[in-house]
Amino acid sequence: MLEFLQQALVLVLTLASLISAPLSVLGAKNIQHMAAVGSVSQSASIPVLSVYNGMSPTILSNGGQRQMWLSGKPTKNAADGLIYTSFYNQESGWFEPRPVFSVAGYQVSDPSVVVDPVVSGRYRMYYSVISKTDAASSTLLRLNNHIGSAHSDDGVEWVDDGVVIGQNNGLDDRGGWSPSATVMGDEIWLYYSTNYPDKVNVYRTRLSATGKKLETQRVLMVDQNSQKPLEGFNVDVHLSRDIGKYVMFLNKDFTGVVRYVSDDGITWTTAKDDKNPVIQAASSSLVAAPTVEVVRDEEGREQYNLFFVGGPISKGLFEGVYQAANVSNFDAQVTFVDPKAKDYDTWSSAGSDRDSSGSSGSGGSMGGLLAVGVLGVAAIVGFSFLTSAAPVAAGVATGGSFGGRIIAIMPCVSALGPSVWVTLKPSGFLLPPFMYIWTPATLTNIVPPSPSLPPRNIGQQLLGRFDIPFACVGPFLPFVFYGLRMQIMGASPVV
Repeated sequence: MLEFLQQALVLVLTLASLISAPLSVLGAKNIQHMAAVGSVSQSASIPVLSVYNGMSPTILSNGGQRQMWLSGKPTKNAADGLIYTSFYNQESGWFEPRPVFSVAGYQVSDPSVVVDPVVSGRYRMYYSVISKTDAASSTLLRLNNHIGSAHSDDGVEWVDDGVVIGQNNGLDDRGGWSPSATVMGDEIWLYYSTNYPDKVNVYRTRLSATGKKLETQRVLMVDQNSQKPLEGFNVDVHLSRDIGKYVMFLNKDFTGVVRYVSDDGITWTTAKDDKNPVIQAASSSLVAAPTVEVVRDEEGREQYNLFFVGGPISKGLFEGVYQAANVSNFDAQVTFVDPKAKDYDTWSSAGSDRDSSGSSGSGGSMGGLLAVGVLGVAAIVGFSFLTSAAPVAAGVATGGSFGGRIIAIMPCVSALGPSVWVTLKPSGFLLPPFMYIWTPATLTNIVPPSPSLPPRNIGQQLLGRFDIPFACVGPFLPFVFYGLRMQIMGASPVV
């Protein structure tokens, strides 16, 4: 029976891979609409700034002049690994970004800019930094990210102050990336995500005005009166004085933006009556990197412009910065409106698959529905297989074993974060190749050699167990990769 189910699972997942790619391309001609959760939502389908793989937009106003900092590049052929800036004009919107910061031999990204709490008129920027050598390795790219600091008097000419969060972040040796800085008195609170191979958590490091590390703590999430590490990335934190709470936005994988509140900045929970996620991508879109710009209405109440990046899932990259404007009252259901959109349509909480002309994107919808249907069949077959298999051990989900040599490998993005899709050729005569997906949730420290790193290249030998059918999106290909999720894994040395 197990052999039959395993063969059926191979057939279904292979079929899903073959038919999902061409159908998903049909819907790739436009960026699908981003919509807010609620009984009635409105589209935010027009990017306020077109940028290739843009990340972490930060917006500040100085003397009425709005300025944005972000990573990415304005065109595919522009220089990579730089930080850009853009200024806002009331008539024409945001100007084309221009590079303002780089570090020789390193890639920099994810800028978070604040006003210096001590030096009047000075900006302070915190950014992710990794050596170009490490960035070129699919393994080290996930392990060796750090956070640097720079200062500027005009937001254009920057002076690098070096690394403030290295591999030792003050709590462990997991480094940090994607910082969010917020000024608290004469301190700067720096929130950031940790590196792999363990699950990505959120830490907070308190810095003095001179940049000295005062304390690093793990950020926690309240869940049914229990505390657990908050898992997430692309965090943005600020203090809402109207409600007297700290407010955090972060990615819900790449499918939406969620919001939490806190009394102390360490223990977080959902806001009262919040409808999370507050930003929900359409079924064929990606969203990430939320950042709040705080403004006030005529009566002095807080209003928020929520910026985030988005793009089509078929391409696996972001193509623009979007803005949800006029957001207020963090303890109530909210509606997001794109002020640049000419026609407001009503969308369900799951978003829409229409294109920018208002016509239905039938190709993308059909492809998405068919792919979901096939994956659903795969899930049913996979579940039958899992429930029929013997348990691995107490506390570990049931599944099947795998092993073999990598004959194809591709970095991808899944609901669990940056992942790796591989095709293995099992040992044994006439056994067919099969596909598996490594995720940040894969246990890689209990199978020799220990600790094991994620799959790296063709020729490596892998051994482990899988649990459920899974999918991820290729970074630069209009292709959805299907396979079985690796539950535990060990890998031979890189070859």
